[in-house]
Amino acid sequence: MSQWCLRLSAALLLGVPLAAGAQPAAVPRVGFLWDGPRGAEGHAEEGLRKGLRELGYVEGQNIIIEYRYAEDRTERLPQLVAELVRLPVSVLLTLGGPATRAAKEGTSTTPIVASAGFLAELVASPTRPGGNLTGITLLQGPTETSGKWLELLTTAAPAVSSVGVLFTAGRMTPVSWEAYPPVGAALGLRLRRFPVGRPEELDSAFEAMSRAGIDALVVWPGGVPVALRARVAQLALRYRLPAIHEERAFAAAGGLLSYGPDVAEIWRRIATYVDRILKGARPGDLPVEQPTKLHLVVNLRTATALGLTVPQALLLHADEVIR
Repeated sequence: MSQWCLRLSAALLLGVPLAAGAQPAAVPRVGFLWDGPRGAEGHAEEGLRKGLRELGYVEGQNIIIEYRYAEDRTERLPQLVAELVRLPVSVLLTLGGPATRAAKEGTSTTPIVASAGFLAELVASPTRPGGNLTGITLLQGPTETSGKWLELLTTAAPAVSSVGVLFTAGRMTPVSWEAYPPVGAALGLRLRRFPVGRPEELDSAFEAMSRAGIDALVVWPGGVPVALRARVAQLALRYRLPAIHEERAFAAAGGLLSYGPDVAEIWRRIATYVDRILKGARPGDLPVEQPTKLHLVVNLRTATALGLTVPQALLLHADEVIR
């Protein structure tokens, strides 16, 4: 037996630390950042853990995840990004546009893997992102997914002609909006934006929609904090507005329609990005993916309350019908 093996055996038996060069690799640390409250992230954590387990990672054993939540206070995001970068984390995972933009502005070196609406706007190219940001876009873009929303609204409510687009100030980029009104015009729809600065302004926003003759509502992707989505669904019903949003929780809360990706499945896929980056891949070389499946939910109770007869073809197309 070599002298080195003898020393190693003795060290293990006596509990003596190994020399610095023989230390086991440090457990990788990954950051998870969202602007919303913990527990309302739409099964993202569940999907991430499932994906990591499939790749051989067990949280708390061979990987550590540092969770940070801004509790719907987006002004806290830069501080949380700086906190995670200082730890440091090997990869920073972001959920949603506000967290992703804050991470992109907060670090140019830490790899960022994001799931966000219109993520392609934040990278040089979806196929070759460059820089330190990649991930999975929750939506394809204003002319694809959001255009589909307008089609679904007019299918469920054919009399619709004027659509309000509700969003919280700071949660809609000019690039996202510019392409959207022409999409509406092609469908014979007039679109008008209604920004909300604070939660208490929601009621006045809906009153303004009523005065403006708005007869349907799009809740902009990621445009309303989680804590307000149920309230928005309730107000839409009160003002008799057929409404659509990306998340199933919106339809479950009383919105007419939801159409968007399976968040848990997306975050299972996010785990593969983590694995590749920890093994040496550069985020700028990893293409931005798109969801492979979008889920349509129809709230038939809300349709009845609004006096709408949802076409059978739309009900058959739905992944879920709430009766």
